[in-house]
Amino acid sequence: MKVNDIIEGLDKEKLVFTDEYIISRGTAPFVVKYSDILLSYVRVQRYNFVPVGRFLVLNCKNKKAYQIECNKKNPAEGYLEIIAEKNPDMMIGYTKENLKAYAEMCKNR
Repeated sequence: MKVNDIIEGLDKEKLVFTDEYIISRGTAPFVVKYSDILLSYVRVQRYNFVPVGRFLVLNCKNKKAYQIECNKKNPAEGYLEIIAEKNPDMMIGYTKENLKAYAEMCKNR
């Protein structure tokens, strides 16, 4: 079953949290299993030093990074809390230690 087939079957929600998966219908649709997420952090996009966007970045076992767009109505911290509850082994935060550990985990796969 392809990602687009799964996504077409969903309601109008752009982001769905199931028991095992995150399903996004954003500009780059994706389906990610919670247990595949190794590292997650909040990224702020800036233009001329002014914040113009907030994203929750999910780095996975397959060495891909997926982004969930966030805003005041749907804060990144709320999404992060939901995902951390489903995957307590996930590293949280953009730190040197986490990036090094993530690189090492990807190298061993």
